[in-house]
Amino acid sequence: MSDPITVGLASTAVSLVNGTISLFKQVNDAAKESDNIDLKRGLSDLYSQIVEIKAQVLDLAQENTDLRRQLTLRNEMSWDASKGVYFAENDPSPFCPACWDGNGKLVRLNPNYARGGSLVWKYDCKVCHNYFLVPD
Repeated sequence: MSDPITVGLASTAVSLVNGTISLFKQVNDAAKESDNIDLKRGLSDLYSQIVEIKAQVLDLAQENTDLRRQLTLRNEMSWDASKGVYFAENDPSPFCPACWDGNGKLVRLNPNYARGGSLVWKYDCKVCHNYFLVPD
């Protein structure tokens, strides 16, 4: 789920870089007729920098998309203080608070019935190996 503005800005940035590469290639073709070695070396360096800029623009666009996805996910998560676990919007299964709070990883807890005086579910996390006792 990408934001149309973000996609548009990334697309515009990539289009600008591609246009710059196209213009560079025209200038480079014209410079091939020249005997000026400094000009050719400078154009080669310029091309390397343009390619690096394009790679960084693409990386930033991907990072922006990932961060927006994380923000959306964070807004969909809710803390249930009575049970001590997180729930995602419209999802009855709990998620591990240690994994979510510690490193932002969304790990579904595995239910096991815990025997005792009242109905209690024990939820195990297969990643961090913590367990959580949740009253029914």
